[in-house]
Amino acid sequence: MSKRTYIRISPDIDVLCINSDSCCASAYGDEICNDSPWLGPRFSIVVPGIEEWVKRYEYATDFAETTTEPSFDWISWHYEGLCFAKAIWEQMPRCYTLYYEPPFEDHSGTLGEVIIDEHVDSLIDRLRPLAKRTASPLSRKDNVEYKLERKDRCIEITFRINNLVFNIPLSFKCLTGIKQWLKEIIDTKDGVCTIQLSGYDLHYAHQTVGSHPEMGRFWISKNYPYNDEFCAYVDTIEFVRGLYLSLMTELGFGLYENIDNYPEGEERNLIWKPYNDLKSYKIETYISGNEICEDGIQS
Repeated sequence: MSKRTYIRISPDIDVLCINSDSCCASAYGDEICNDSPWLGPRFSIVVPGIEEWVKRYEYATDFAETTTEPSFDWISWHYEGLCFAKAIWEQMPRCYTLYYEPPFEDHSGTLGEVIIDEHVDSLIDRLRPLAKRTASPLSRKDNVEYKLERKDRCIEITFRINNLVFNIPLSFKCLTGIKQWLKEIIDTKDGVCTIQLSGYDLHYAHQTVGSHPEMGRFWISKNYPYNDEFCAYVDTIEFVRGLYLSLMTELGFGLYENIDNYPEGEERNLIWKPYNDLKSYKIETYISGNEICEDGIQS
């Protein structure tokens, strides 16, 4: 098959077809992936909710008669479709062009073929106030579990994502960096937040698509043998809360273990240093759902 430098997204013939196994059916142009152009991107991770988007179209149309339910809201449907397309485009190599086009059952004239790039935001902004943005169900939300064990001058942290397990030794010297990384995740709504720990890169990218709640993609690179599979689509607040509280609980455990012979002065400060290096009022107010309070400012 000759390699083409474009790809289309539409729930119509000659389209991308995404299923729960993260597989792409044939489409105009080759299905693409950063490393394997013939495999296709793992869209069910990149843009959860797209399966429900396609199903709404399928339930409202009759392929044989090419008719559509009169009540079908094409404006809202295309608004969410463009959000999905933009999220896909952000994951694609720039050597490819992505097209979004309405299916042939759509006679609403809402839009025609659209090239998806950084300029599509203006079209999304025009459709946003016209769309009925009810919350859409997610295709998936991955579960990230943490198991921590405090050792001499480090914490062994085990990530479990959908039955995949990965361990990282976390030096106490990294705790300030972890705190800054979590605060960056709170503040940054675009781009990728990355921290390097023990030779591994932990990444978090906000990927709230359409009308979904605040979500994001968490993944670890340089993590043989799992490679790109070790990633998860998670609720942002749940992710920050889970990692932060797991670390704080493990760091705080045993601080008052020997209360009858409790150290003072510099020795006490040394014992509390890892806990204090991570502690953040900003993170704590964020995960509690209250108005965010910056570190150093207590209300």
